[in-house]
This record gives sequence, C-alpha cells and structure tokens, in this order.
Amino acid sequence: MEIIADREDPEYAETIWWCGGYFDPECFDLSTADKDLRNALRSKVKRRLYQPRPKAGSKK
Repeated sequence: MEIIADREDPEYAETIWWCGGYFDPECFDLSTADKDLRNALRSKVKRRLYQPRPKAGSKK
C-alpha cells in the first residue's frame, strides 16, 4: 500500500500491474472481495482479474 500511494516509487508500475492495473484502498469493497474469494475455486465461474473502479459519487 505504501508503494501504491507513492507514484514516484521505483516499484509503483510493477505493483499496479500485479494488482490488476487498478487498486484504490480507499474504495475497497469487502463484499466484492468476499464474493470473488467464494468463487475462486468454483468451476465455470467468471473470475474478476482486477478491482472494479467505483461508480462516480459512491466513495466509501
């Protein structure tokens, strides 16, 4: 999280890529993460490869 918060960090680009291209800890949605975790080992389930961007005006 420290690396993601600092765009000047030499590991920033690699870390963002590792997170799936987008990660905002301020908008983390626990219910979405729980759903993704439940579906992780189920077969024939579409898996999310990144954290979705929050809808405008829905800052948590």
